[in-house]
Amino acid sequence: MRTKIFFRLFSTRFVSGFLFPAIFAVISGCAQAPAQPDNKGVQPLAQEPPPVIKEIHSKTLNNKTIVTIRASAPFEFIAYKLRNPIRLAVELASAKSSLPGPAVMVGDKLVGMISILKFKQSQAVRMEIELKRDCEFETKMNGSSLDVILTPMDNSELKLAHKELKQERRKALELGVETERLKRRIAFLEKEKRKTEGIASRPKRESAQEDEKPDDEAAYARAPAGNVEPGESDEGLIKELLMGWYAAWKARDISDYSSYYSDTFSYKGGGKKEWIKSKQKKFKKSGVIEVIIREINISISGRDAVISFTQHYKSANYKDVGTKTLTMKKTGDGWKIESESWRAIK
Repeated sequence: MRTKIFFRLFSTRFVSGFLFPAIFAVISGCAQAPAQPDNKGVQPLAQEPPPVIKEIHSKTLNNKTIVTIRASAPFEFIAYKLRNPIRLAVELASAKSSLPGPAVMVGDKLVGMISILKFKQSQAVRMEIELKRDCEFETKMNGSSLDVILTPMDNSELKLAHKELKQERRKALELGVETERLKRRIAFLEKEKRKTEGIASRPKRESAQEDEKPDDEAAYARAPAGNVEPGESDEGLIKELLMGWYAAWKARDISDYSSYYSDTFSYKGGGKKEWIKSKQKKFKKSGVIEVIIREINISISGRDAVISFTQHYKSANYKDVGTKTLTMKKTGDGWKIESESWRAIK
């Protein structure tokens, strides 16, 4: 009985006096001890250097141009077209360039040059490929090299658009020329009407003294050729006359056409009458004609002028290309054609 009581007392004192404080001390120690970080095996990732453009070169294959961009490492890019002027942009993000200059010259049928633009703030590089004509493009990435393949667009539609534009311009030119021709025709008819009605004749002077004083027009008509300087509008008048002559020829209006020639006109020994007669026969024989004049040169010296231009002529049964020269003289009735010559261009 005493043994049991002693054992119970011993157990109670042991648990309360030794075991509980020991457990509490262990728990307290665990709570108060600072945690020691274990960095073993956890290393920060090394930042990879940006790709550097090392080389840009191009080659021609059949009708295509291949532009190759080689860098130090694979890179991400976008490609898009820019207009006015037309060019293809290839933009590399987070990249640098080690190229020596700001541009690479190409100079083939499709590409003029390649400009290299660097953007420090965004750390990007953009190549702008200057295109001489509109092209389709495709890109092929091979490791750290990018091939940009340029193929000229099918120009059938482009040719059609150019043809339509050319036709519209020609129509506009012909409309303008026709308007000028009609203006001259109206002015000519009004003048003929005034002559018929006697309006063109001047009223008689009241005194002989006034008759002796020539008016400005008469003085100008009698002035020697060497003293007459071309007026500011002479070149404009000659151009207008040339366009009217051109329109009358295309329209095969022999009456209007003949009004541009002086009464003293001569050609290969013949006069104006023979010239107009031969032209009238040609107009009837040729039918619809197509005439294009280019490279117009005008030289004025006093009351004389020379016009030369390249002439493209085409009718149903004949065509030629040559240089035509018109010699003109300023008369009281305006500038008139005194002579003309034509030389074939081979």
